[in-house]
Amino acid sequence: MKQELSKARSQKTKTRARQRGPRQTQRRPAMASLTGLFMWLAVMLLRYAGMGFRWTPSEAAKLGGDGFLLFVALLCSGMILNLGAPRLLRRNSKLLLLGLVSLFSLVPTQAILTLSANLNPNTTAWVNPLLSFLLPLAIAPTLATVLLGNVAGAALGVWTAAGAAILVPADQRFVVLAMGLVVTVVAAHFATDVRRRSTVFRI
Repeated sequence: MKQELSKARSQKTKTRARQRGPRQTQRRPAMASLTGLFMWLAVMLLRYAGMGFRWTPSEAAKLGGDGFLLFVALLCSGMILNLGAPRLLRRNSKLLLLGLVSLFSLVPTQAILTLSANLNPNTTAWVNPLLSFLLPLAIAPTLATVLLGNVAGAALGVWTAAGAAILVPADQRFVVLAMGLVVTVVAAHFATDVRRRSTVFRI
């Protein structure tokens, strides 16, 4: 009798797990897509703010091209996460954390660009050549590496480098993108030691 009850319970749990499985697999890609859409819209809003919220045919064409480049960068970041840390794509809280951490680099970047645009011409003459070195490109990949691992840091670093390159003027985009990728590699490599030490201290 006990064996029959245990078999019936095991069959019920298996059927419940089979029923829950497709629902969870449907929710996980949906949450990842929503997080990616949030990150994309956030950068596009910052880009539109940097354009002075002007909507002309030429500005709309520029905004559309930048949006396509951001979409490609978002796909690259998602591929890095899917190949290196697929478990992160199944954790909704981790995805939201990545989206929020990305703003720690992109929002200050737009603030610095706005301040530099409002400076007087004499100050702007020597600030603009140094502008790419003043951007906080290392904040997001470093925090992501410390909190979620080096794969997450690398993926978020690619995204923030592309987002910062979209925000800066066209003549500085390649420099900012290259610098952001270099900073991402360095942060993902060396911030791993900080993550390991934090886990040791927790233990």
